[in-house]
Amino acid sequence: MSAAPLVAASENAGTGLEYLQKIVSGEYAGLPIGDHLGFRIARVEKGRVILTGQPDRRSYNLLN
Repeated sequence: MSAAPLVAASENAGTGLEYLQKIVSGEYAGLPIGDHLGFRIARVEKGRVILTGQPDRRSYNLLN
């Protein structure tokens, strides 16, 4: 099984909602910042995006 491709939003032919739905379905890879900070897009619908994750050291604001 191959990994889902990382597709820039600007390369997606559909709407923003369709782009995010493809991420949730696994057709497109998740967002790299989500991998870095430990969250993922769990659900999308018009006007709403639900993220899931577990805050840990990656979530700290190192600038404070």
